[in-house]
Amino acid sequence: MKQLRQTRPAVSLADDLQTILSILRSKALLIAGCMVVAATLGFLMARFSPKIYAAKTVIQVDQEEQRVVKIEGVRPEDLKAPEILKTYEQNILSSEVLLRVIQNHDLLSDPAFLPEANGNRSEKVLVDALARHLTAKIRTETRLIDITVEHRSPVLARRIAELLVEEFGKWCSQTRREAGERASAFLLERAGELSERLAKSEKALQDYKEKHATVSLDERQNFMTEKLGQLNLRWTEAKSERLRLEAESAQLRTAETKSPAELLAIPRIAGALQIGDLQKKIGDREAALATFAQRYKPEHPKYLAAQSELDELRSELRAEVRKTAEVLEAQYQTAKGLEERFEQAVRDQQQASLGVNTIGLGSAALAREVESNRALYESVLTRMKETEITKDLAQGAIHVVERPLLPEIPVRPKKTVILVLSIIAGLAVGGFLAFASHAADRSLQTLDDAEMRLGLRSLGEIPRLPGSPREANSPLLAGRDQAAAESFRTLRTSLSLLGDHAKRKSILFTSALPGEGKTFCSINCAVAFANQGLRTLLIDADLRLPGIARILLATENAPGLSDLLLGEKSLSEAVHPTSIAHLSVLPSGQRVPNVAELTSGVRLLAVLVQACADFDRVVIDTPPISVVSDALLLATHVDSVCLVIRAGHTPADEVIRATHRLAEAGAPPVGFVWNQVRRSRENHGYYERLAENGTAPRLLS
Repeated sequence: MKQLRQTRPAVSLADDLQTILSILRSKALLIAGCMVVAATLGFLMARFSPKIYAAKTVIQVDQEEQRVVKIEGVRPEDLKAPEILKTYEQNILSSEVLLRVIQNHDLLSDPAFLPEANGNRSEKVLVDALARHLTAKIRTETRLIDITVEHRSPVLARRIAELLVEEFGKWCSQTRREAGERASAFLLERAGELSERLAKSEKALQDYKEKHATVSLDERQNFMTEKLGQLNLRWTEAKSERLRLEAESAQLRTAETKSPAELLAIPRIAGALQIGDLQKKIGDREAALATFAQRYKPEHPKYLAAQSELDELRSELRAEVRKTAEVLEAQYQTAKGLEERFEQAVRDQQQASLGVNTIGLGSAALAREVESNRALYESVLTRMKETEITKDLAQGAIHVVERPLLPEIPVRPKKTVILVLSIIAGLAVGGFLAFASHAADRSLQTLDDAEMRLGLRSLGEIPRLPGSPREANSPLLAGRDQAAAESFRTLRTSLSLLGDHAKRKSILFTSALPGEGKTFCSINCAVAFANQGLRTLLIDADLRLPGIARILLATENAPGLSDLLLGEKSLSEAVHPTSIAHLSVLPSGQRVPNVAELTSGVRLLAVLVQACADFDRVVIDTPPISVVSDALLLATHVDSVCLVIRAGHTPADEVIRATHRLAEAGAPPVGFVWNQVRRSRENHGYYERLAENGTAPRLLS
């Protein structure tokens, strides 16, 4: 018979869900085991994990106005700027501050302080170990910083929090003081140089006056003097401007690093209009981003756009800060060049005035130089006083808003969360293993999969019988199960619909591997034909491992097929009636050594022809195809070949190989029997109700 090729039906979402549920249901024990193991591990973790206590303190970064002196062009840093607050946040956990906490308070003498350091006195190891206990975070849109210390000891957690705030405050004060001292030292050095220059210029003027007598100057001399005075005034202004810029430029050059946050500490940079505008915009965008964070998820386009805009503003601020620093340096160079040009102009004018009155101009020049040096010297002294006063001002002082309290309840481990996450993890691992084992399974899992891959149609679905595996394989149990009985009626109907009954008398059952249930299906299919009133002969052609005689005749020594093929018995002598009406059995007979030669002779064909003439249906049970070739020899002499497949168990490649071997032998299967199918709740309940009402007929007596 030509093989029936099946096209794969369209798979719907409901089918996919049903398949997934079926896989999970079949692997329920594995999933439950994973959940139990995970829950046990989670319980042990929650039970034996050390308790961690958290002490929390809150500090506020303040900004005080300058009440001592107002310095023109000097602005304190804007502590509302997010970058400045972020710098404070990072400095709290800097290695310098942490080392001060460790070294200045004899904490290493306490063995409970950093047990994970294992007695290692390396500064890096100690700092890294302490940093793992600390967190610092800015509160949104505030100048408050939350500092949390976690430790196994609640007392140590509180003490570390107190010491951290104390040492951070000292470190901030020391840093500001050192910066002021560097600026004062630079100005002091410049003041010494200017003092020497002033003394030399005064002495030169005095010597000149003593050497030359005082002379009267005419109107031209007055004009030249006036012009020189103007040039000298502008030169003096250029020098003053250059000196003023020189101090700030020196502060810029002496900075250890030139990060945007440190550059903002320079008053001229911090006071730039564009930088102030950018800082205000950044503050506004951070407020907007905080609003978006409450409304949207981080992956939302609006949130991402706001974050991108904020990053651009921050990048623009850093660029503007560096640009302003470069402008400051450029202004200093410009002022220096301008001073040199005015100095040269004054000298040129002095040379021109020498022709009018060299002596008078020389005296005036020396006098102006004295005044210029005096003005510069006084300017530097004023700057020194301002720096000395402002270096100790409390710009950016911090104070404690909330002192750390002694924690009483541990923050970790969170037992409920650990258990819930453990169960979820167990469920996830179990599900993964279930699907992985399903994917690695080479067997045919579903009826649709079997039909599509084999190119054969299903003749019937035989449900798995209840009880132990040995009881489930006992054919007589099918008569006590209404669902199984009805499945064999369906198989009988499918075989009857294959074609003309006169040409479809002999039916052979085989399988790819042992243990597929071919004997079970052969017996119950034969019983189904007999219950229909058809004279049925069941032949046990498995001469190597027979079993039908023991099941239906309660003996293993009855003469049968081998005796018939050896010519020792006739068909009427080898056929035995059973307790089931219209059903007769031709057992395997005596054991013979040359089974392949015996089944390949012409006697077998003659036996089958005579059996088909004497009976309405002939059902033949044969060995597995992959074990011996007996089934292939018999298949060429029968009308229909049925392949028995154990659902979800038989490897697909073995079944495909068996169908190919049958096709090559000239006896392609007419279909397959889908055996030991997992029962559905709906069908099982349906047949139970039929049995209770007494309306379901029994298949086997």
